[in-house]
Amino acid sequence: MAGLVAMLTDDAWLSMPPWPVAFRGPAAAERLLSVLVFRGGTRRFLLVPTRANGQPAFALYFTDGDAPPPAATG
Repeated sequence: MAGLVAMLTDDAWLSMPPWPVAFRGPAAAERLLSVLVFRGGTRRFLLVPTRANGQPAFALYFTDGDAPPPAATG
């Protein structure tokens, strides 16, 4: 999380559509990512390199704690 937040500027603005809210600044973005996206460290993401329409791309899989094997999500 520290590495991700370190890449944000002081005027970072993070929104998560369709939720009608926005989070401004690195500290607010870190709280949002920690609680909702990474769920306190229990959620893990796996990016698998691939190609789409001849261009570099990736597939996104996640697992949540002791959940079954990673599930495709994006």
